[in-house]
Formats: sequence, structure tokens, C-alpha cells
Amino acid sequence: MNKLFFYLFLLLSLSSYGQNNESVYYDSNWNLCQKNEAKYYRIYNSYDKYSNTWEIKTYYINGTIQWVGRVKNNDPKATKCSSAKCHGIATWFNENGYKSSERTYMNGILNGTALIYNNKGVITLSLNFVNGKILKKPTSKSIYIKNNSTNNRSKYYGYSVSGYGNNNSVYGDISVNKNGGSGTIYDENDNEISIDLEWTGKGTLEGYDEDGNYYELEVE
Repeated sequence: MNKLFFYLFLLLSLSSYGQNNESVYYDSNWNLCQKNEAKYYRIYNSYDKYSNTWEIKTYYINGTIQWVGRVKNNDPKATKCSSAKCHGIATWFNENGYKSSERTYMNGILNGTALIYNNKGVITLSLNFVNGKILKKPTSKSIYIKNNSTNNRSKYYGYSVSGYGNNNSVYGDISVNKNGGSGTIYDENDNEISIDLEWTGKGTLEGYDEDGNYYELEVE
């Protein structure tokens, strides 16, 4: 019954977000919840009539900043940049307070620079997007990976990729040879995903993460 009243209150108060700085709470899967069940909370800070956007700040439940940016859709259920229509620079932070990702959006689509940082806040990947696609095909870089069981070294090529899977737009870096390979990609909530891949055509790959979720990727 308490949850019923909570959701009724939430529906009645949606129109006031961006004006009263009320907190909205989420569990670890980004589902709306009550404060005692929350891992994150979000505050709608201000509305800009010129860009038609709301400023949002999201925090870990301990008060550490998790995300800051502006959106055109202030529905609390819209927790991905595609559905919230992120607009401008959106920045993610890890639980230690370091930047983990910074991306530029236009109406919920990647447009501009996307940066990935390591857990100390140092940039490890930089890509440029136009309308959700990597701006230009990157030059492949050959690397050699040692097989510990055979002590042999195999030649792989490094690529930047983008694609879709598990209801998310994703992008990242992969290492592949003629048979396939693996890599690290990032989804719309800045989750880091390890993935195994194989080629499906010229410049296209498919693969699965550790939980068995399926992804389709393209070397832009």
C-alpha cells in the first residue's frame, strides 16, 4: 500500500520537476523506488526556456555525484540519454568522484566528442560522433596478444566500434583478428561491458557479454 501511495504521489508531482528540486530515487537497475531501497537519487535543478531543457544532477545514495547534464524529457522514468533526450555535454562519475565518461548529445543522439576515463580520471578513449555514428573510420592498429597456454603471440587489430544491444546504444574499443576477438564497450548509463565477438560481414560484428546479452557492432 505504501508503494501505491508513493507512485500516485510521483504521478501527481511530475509537472513540478525542474521547479521544486525534489529528489527522485532509483534502485540499482534504475527503476523508480523509495528512498530506503535506493542506490541513486536524481534532482531536477532548473529549466532553460531557450534550449527547452532541464538540468539534472544524479547522485549515489551516499551523496557523491554520479551524473550531470541537461535533458529535453524530464520524465523520471527516462533514465537513458536516448529516452531522456540528453542535450549538450553529459558527464558521468564513478563512486570515487572521478569522471568516468563525458559525451556530447543533440536531442538524445551522440553528436560531438565522447571521452572515456579510467578509474583515476585519466582519458583512455576519445571518439567523435555525428548523428550517433563515429565521424570517420579509425585507422586500425596492430597489436600482439600472448596466449598463456601455448606461449604463442597472435596478431590482432584494434578498432573503435559502435552499435546496439541489450536495449542500449553502445560504443567502445575492440581487438580482433580474422576470426574475432574481444573488447570493452559502454552503454547509455556508462556501464562498462566486456564482450566476445566474431565477424558477420565486412566491418560488422556480433557478440555476447558475460551475462549472455547479444550485441551488433560496426566498425565505422
